Amino acid sequence: MIMAKMDDKEIIPIPSETENCDYVTLSALSTSKIFIYNAMIQAKINRWEFAKRIGCHPPQVERLLDLNHSSRLDQIEKALKVLGLHLIIGLKKAA
Repeated sequence: MIMAKMDDKEIIPIPSETENCDYVTLSALSTSKIFIYNAMIQAKINRWEFAKRIGCHPPQVERLLDLNHSSRLDQIEKALKVLGLHLIIGLKKAA
């Protein structure tokens, strides 16, 4: 469903913690990719322009945003930096 929203160029809503609500837990990598995607949409930057800005080929941007592809953390950080963002990582005890 998330990938379908990305294909339709829709913003992916970030869930909030609420009671009595079903939700899906995503990996840190997938969440980071969604942040990149949402920032691109909000800045009205298409994938071709983004590829130019981060100095790569358009297929690499496709893989960077693909939730099924294992991107490297340095690629995520570089993409976020181009968008004027940086990644903050924290820890929380598992339930």
